Amino acid sequence: MKKTASTLLVIFLIFSAFGQDKKKSLFTPIQYPTHFTSPVNIPVSLAGNFGECRPNHFHSGLDVRTEQRENVNLYAIDGGYVSKITMSHKGFGTCIYVSHPSGYTSVYAHCNRFYKLIGAYLKKKQYEQEKWDVALQFPPHLFPVKKGQFIAKSGNTGSSHAPHLHMEIRETKTDKTLNGLLFYKKMQDKKKPIINRLAIYDGNQSIYEQEPQIVRAIKNGDHDVPTKNVIIINSSKVYFGIQANDYMENSLRLGVFRMKLIVDGKTLFGWELNRISYDETRYMNAIGDFKTRMTKGFWLQLCHKLPNDQLEIYRSGTQDNGLVDVSDGQLHDVVIRVYDVKGNKKDIKFQVQGNENQWPKKQGEHYFEAGKKASFSSDKIKFNLAENLLYDNLNFKGIAANSDLPYSYLYKVHAANVPVHDFFDLKLKPKKVIPENRQSKVAVLFSPADDMEDAIGMPASYEDGWVVVPVRQFGNYQITTDVQAPAIIPYFKNGQKVSKGMRLKFGAEDNLTELKEVRMEVDGKWLCCSRRKNNYYYKVDEHFPLGQHTVQIKAVDGNDNTSVQKFTLIR
Repeated sequence: MKKTASTLLVIFLIFSAFGQDKKKSLFTPIQYPTHFTSPVNIPVSLAGNFGECRPNHFHSGLDVRTEQRENVNLYAIDGGYVSKITMSHKGFGTCIYVSHPSGYTSVYAHCNRFYKLIGAYLKKKQYEQEKWDVALQFPPHLFPVKKGQFIAKSGNTGSSHAPHLHMEIRETKTDKTLNGLLFYKKMQDKKKPIINRLAIYDGNQSIYEQEPQIVRAIKNGDHDVPTKNVIIINSSKVYFGIQANDYMENSLRLGVFRMKLIVDGKTLFGWELNRISYDETRYMNAIGDFKTRMTKGFWLQLCHKLPNDQLEIYRSGTQDNGLVDVSDGQLHDVVIRVYDVKGNKKDIKFQVQGNENQWPKKQGEHYFEAGKKASFSSDKIKFNLAENLLYDNLNFKGIAANSDLPYSYLYKVHAANVPVHDFFDLKLKPKKVIPENRQSKVAVLFSPADDMEDAIGMPASYEDGWVVVPVRQFGNYQITTDVQAPAIIPYFKNGQKVSKGMRLKFGAEDNLTELKEVRMEVDGKWLCCSRRKNNYYYKVDEHFPLGQHTVQIKAVDGNDNTSVQKFTLIR
């Protein structure tokens, strides 16, 4: 009798657990501190939010508009200490990091300058290292800050296209970026997201071996519907993608926060855009339909996890990761639901019908499987791919066509509309032997277009009769040689008189590769020049002595071609 009672209890507990699991939500509540204050003392208006699809990365923070002007005061959103500053003409530009005792770090990017104490320390370290583009880390006691303390002036530095503040909130321990709006519960947002397009993919084919059906979405009461209410697909499996945007008061177009896929009343799959590290951010090319973006100009976010996507944003109710079985030929009800951070939601509802047709995989001579190592070798093109480089399977094609360049064919390394996750060494066989005096000057041109229009150059090496270059893109390549030195364009005159605080400007650029070094000296001593794009600026300071002096500017490109110009200036 005791054994029977015990058995019944176990069965009851199992069924209770099963019932609880069935009711379990795909998403769990996120609780972050809500005591952070605004980084600006003007009304907050956003031009971008966390998780938006950007070229090769997710947008990792909040773009706070600064009324189309620079030098808006920026304030620490909580107490703590300045833990890091970075300077660059790319990326975040002039950037300051503040670590907080609550376990978070706030990041303020594209600034013009830091507050006085940090600015003085920065200048000292720049002259010690003879580098403008430095990254400095600080212990907690060196630069403590209080909540609301002025820390920097806003600007438009780095990879910024208009004045604004890019602000991030990160987990200090993991350095993962978090969805900043989750910390600001009081920000008004009563507007629902909008779904603009629906894409339908054959689940039996690689995303790179097909063209999805793309249909517009239109409003139908409180939800959206595609312009075709019933989606027919000649396959046994299907998955979907959406183009969706969010909107909130006093802000521009933003990205959505969550997606949920519901088929025949069952929640199958979803994703949540939060906690993404910079090591993971290039996987945006997996959740975003990279091929469609390259060919049609807009991003579709997949409601499916590609085979070799390593992001941790996904939530799945089944093992199929958003792949839907439609082999029964019946109509299936589908709801794709998107949310913003405030819980405002929008559905797109439709029906899908497939068939039991099982398309065989089309495997060509060079079939690359996602998640596995791959290689290609011909008499003109060679490379090896690590297992993490492709997100989905690929029938690779590589050919060498005719070219007018003396040492080069037109090397068509598949197509630029297939993304590659990381660098690999591409080896190209020249059309003829490159003379020994030019072998140290080899370079490679890249373009997504066959006509090589707007091609970009990169330095390469010459090894055993092959030109070798590390690349992170498929597309079209050509071999050239680079013997032309960079150009230096001074915007001041030889013999000019200068005074403290005067800004000396010059340009430096190369016809082919990026500049490896640009150096300005007075009587052989380094001067600190800030950089914006191809322009350099030196503000005359105590490092420029009184009297007449020789100023030298040197520019070196990626192939070590060097230009030097000398001037006489009088202070």
